[in-house]
Amino acid sequence: MSFKAAYKGQQIRKELGIPLNAKVVLSVGEVNKNKNHKVGIEALSKLNDKGVYYVICGRGPLMEAHKELAKELGVGDRVIFKGYRTDVADFYKMADVFLFPSFREGLPVAVIEAMVSGLPVIATKIRGSSDLVENAEVGALVAPDDISRLTRELTNKLNVSRMKVMRADMEKVSTFRLNTVLEQVRAIYLETT
Repeated sequence: MSFKAAYKGQQIRKELGIPLNAKVVLSVGEVNKNKNHKVGIEALSKLNDKGVYYVICGRGPLMEAHKELAKELGVGDRVIFKGYRTDVADFYKMADVFLFPSFREGLPVAVIEAMVSGLPVIATKIRGSSDLVENAEVGALVAPDDISRLTRELTNKLNVSRMKVMRADMEKVSTFRLNTVLEQVRAIYLETT
């Protein structure tokens, strides 16, 4: 990560009131039942490390219910809802792990963005995410309702080297570049004609 990116990440942390030495789990997506942010809040409450924060960028019908859940579980001060953001790239810079706990997805663009940003990704074992998150050293796939496994994976991935992640993720993400995909489509087309 460049100095400029690291500085921007520090600025975001300061704005959010997150200590610079804290660990941050980030989720991006609408706050609704399908996106399943509830499981992230529950896993945070089970972590032994009280220096971990969970930031959710997105808005939706379950925001108030999730805020209440966080309070009930004793992590209300460490779960931060930022609503809809146009500067989400800056949030990737300040995070340590990306969590994508959806029940279903098509092509999860947020996962690709997190991978390009060099974040370890913990996602649910669903179509789309399973195609992207393959390297167990730098990412993990969990069942959408497996809070104990998610808690273990958060503990593991919060300590992974960002450079190691960046190398592994960029290799995987490169298979989704436009030129690569066009060449694959062209090859399929030529085979069938």
